Amino acid sequence: MKFHYETVLHAPEESFSIETLRGPVLDCVRHVHPEFELTLVESGFGTRIVGDSIEPFREWDLILVGGMIPHHFLTRREDSDGPEWSKTRVIKFNAGFRENELPALPEFEPLGRMLGEAASAGLHFPEESAKRLAPFIRELSSIPGWKRFLAFAELLCRLSEEPRRQLSHST
Repeated sequence: MKFHYETVLHAPEESFSIETLRGPVLDCVRHVHPEFELTLVESGFGTRIVGDSIEPFREWDLILVGGMIPHHFLTRREDSDGPEWSKTRVIKFNAGFRENELPALPEFEPLGRMLGEAASAGLHFPEESAKRLAPFIRELSSIPGWKRFLAFAELLCRLSEEPRRQLSHST
């Protein structure tokens, strides 16, 4: 199956991007990019494809995908019940973050381990984790400057403490 190469652009003053995607369907094609991607599905349902993993997704789906792992959220127009039926929040951050000094510090060992797991297979987090972390994900868009980066680092550290399972078995 073919996939689209996506070029991710961050604002010059930002090290990661945050998007809120709304619509009658999740407008997504199978794609890859070098950045990590954290996706929270707030509404909608369909089929999620990450590497060789094909599973249903629904509200409170939370995944972390490493760079260059093909992924896709497939929704069907006939399932939609309105113009805002599908809502997702997507954070994309540079894969270089994994090699940064922060995850290499002993205090951040769980973060480094999680990023390594996500880079090789993609990770799925349970609904309880998604509900617990959703307020942090939603708030990120409204935080300016260096406080935004610290809040993002805190989100990733909290995420690294959550249960998770590997998605793909061959990437």
